[in-house]
This record gives sequence, C-alpha cells and structure tokens, in this order.
Amino acid sequence: MASKKRKRACISLETKLKVNDEISKGQSQRHPSKIFGIPKSTVADVWKHRDKTKDHVFAAEAPEEYAKKCIIIRDPDFSELDRSCYVYTAAELESRLKTGGYSSDQVFNADETGLWWRLMPSKSFECRERRAKKFKKAKERVTLLGCANASGTCRLPLAFINKSAKLRCFKNMDMNNLPVHYFSQQKSWMDARLFTDWFHHKFVPHVKRLCEGNVIEYKILLLLDNAPANPSIEVLQSHDGCVTTMFLPPNTTSLVQPMDQAVLDPLKRRYKKRLLRHIILENESSSLSIPDILKNHPEEWLSEDVDDPGHQILSNAEIIATVADEISDHSSDSNEGVEIQRSAKVTHSQAYDALATVLEWLEEQDNVTLEHLLLVKKWRDLAANRRRQSQIQTRIGSFFKRTEP
Repeated sequence: MASKKRKRACISLETKLKVNDEISKGQSQRHPSKIFGIPKSTVADVWKHRDKTKDHVFAAEAPEEYAKKCIIIRDPDFSELDRSCYVYTAAELESRLKTGGYSSDQVFNADETGLWWRLMPSKSFECRERRAKKFKKAKERVTLLGCANASGTCRLPLAFINKSAKLRCFKNMDMNNLPVHYFSQQKSWMDARLFTDWFHHKFVPHVKRLCEGNVIEYKILLLLDNAPANPSIEVLQSHDGCVTTMFLPPNTTSLVQPMDQAVLDPLKRRYKKRLLRHIILENESSSLSIPDILKNHPEEWLSEDVDDPGHQILSNAEIIATVADEISDHSSDSNEGVEIQRSAKVTHSQAYDALATVLEWLEEQDNVTLEHLLLVKKWRDLAANRRRQSQIQTRIGSFFKRTEP
C-alpha cells in the first residue's frame, strides 16, 4: 500500500529564527525538530539558508511583525541580470544628467494609473450590518496621468482619460476650464495617440512657460517607463529639440520610478478618503458622477496631506509606546493646576444620547475623517448595547440560591 503523501507545512520566519538559535547553541538538528514538530530535513534546509533568512527579516521596516509571516524566500530567476540592468540604468541616467547639465527643476517623470472611482473597499475595521446578497462591485474606471519635476516645484494638472469624448453635463462648458486635462478613449486607457497629444500640446507648452517665468534654461528631460502606450523617443521630443525623453528599464516601475511610489499611491488613498466621506455624509453612492469628481478639486489630491506617512507597519512595542505617550501627555495637561472631583456615575442612556449628539455634529463638519466617524459610531453602539443589557428584567430564580440535595 502506497504511503500517504505528507502535507507541506509553511513555517513562519520567526520559527526559522528560533530553529537557527537552537542549533547555534550547540544543539543537534534533531532537538529543534522535536520541539517545533518539524521534519529533520526541513530543519536542515532552514539551517542551510540561515543567513538569507536573517538578512530578509531585519531588512524589513518592522522586523518583529514581519517575522510572524509565513514567506518562502526565493531569489529571482535572473538576479544578476536584474542587478546589472539596474546598475547600468542608474549609471546611464547619472551620466546623462551630468553631460546635459540638467538640474532637479529640469528633470520630469510621468506615469499612468487606473482609478476605479466608485469602487468600495473590500474590508473595514468593523461592520455589523447584514451582508448584501448578489452584490456586484462597481468597476467604472478612468485613467490618470501624473507628471512633476524632481524638485517638486512644477506639478502639471492631472490628465483625465474617460470613455466619453464630451459628457452631457459638459455640453455648454469649455473643456479647457476643467481642473484636469480631459481626454477620451474607447476603453479609458492611455494609447500612443493620446500620449503624443498630451506631450506636444500640454507638457511642452507648460514646461516652456515654466522655464521662461523662473529664468531656467529651456532644457527638459522626461523620464518614462517602457509601457506599450508610450511612443518612440523620436516622437517624444519637441520640434526645437529642447525637450527630450528617456525610458526606464522594463518591469522596474515599482522600484525606480518616483511618480509611482511617492505621488500616485498617496493620490489614490486621498481620493478613497474623499469618496468614503462623501458616501457617509450624503448617505448614498449611486448619485456620484464624473462631474462630482472634477468639482472636488483634483489638484488637491496632489497637494494635501503632505505629512501622510503612507502604509506603515508598526510593531507592538511602537504601538504601545505611542499610545502611552499620548495618555501621559493628556493626563499631565488635564491635571495641571486642576483639582480632580468625582462626579456621579454616568448612566448608559446618558452616554448613548451624548454620543448620538456628537455623531450628528461630526457628520455636519467638513474636515472630519472617516476614522473619527467610525470610532464615535463604535462607542455609540457600545453604549446602546450596555443600555439594552441593563434593561433586561432579571429572572426571579436568580434571587434564590440553589442548594444541593
């Protein structure tokens, strides 16, 4: 009879570090195999790649939290080739900047991204509502093109690509007065025709006015990725030759392109905040339309929340330290020169009424975030639950102690 195939187990990085520590103390490989319930062959493989595991964990932003994940560490198929391409591109870019004498004001980067402008988040902190059956996600999409220079002194208006050439709501409106550069394409994607139009009629005149107004030499270098929608370098240059283009290596957008890392990702997060705030305050999402997006000042998506830290992974120690500092600062400020007086106990009904009033007041404000609304709503639901439990009539049997026969 054939033996049953053993199911492959995924080991967390934290367990791998503990296995390596046991072996480093002089224990045999059989010892951690018994402690952690891992086959001896797996222990030998973990010990073989101990240096790679250690470097991979401590290179993360939050090693304590990252070590709890189960990740299979694999090297890329052509790691040396990828590294050589990156080094070559960095050297070529540095050489071109020095040879051409470009400053940070003269180097621009542009990139496209898709925006599902009516799509709701798939997860939330807490939701006690009933799940909607046969719910279909909204997949209306537009494409945005962002462009700015390395110094951040020049940010072009967003290029907005939609399916319709001119919506009914824009019938008697001059499209040049919109806060974005509006384009149309059958599938809302960027193609070579639109990119060429944007380059010659939007980008080149804008940077030329920038150089003339700020007494900067009219010599511009535009960095782009190797997307199929981008035309050739011969097409993407001005007629006078002062604006040129350079392509980055393929499949390196998320690693070396600053527009993708530092601009477009925060832009989409800020838009999602505005979308959720609109739905909560207006109490409906079906009425949201393209004009509502364009009236919502898209240029502010690039300028506000300059201190936004982005996606951060905090360890347990960092979270505890942050909360402890806030509590100590609050208590020191509130207790300074004030005598603490104990008041009567607040009832659950009083707490519910107060929190309901606070929630109504927050919904009328403009600068309230979604996190604040969800937090107050959570407290209100807690007060309502406690009030309901306190109003339940006690059974008569609970007043008598049950005696054993």
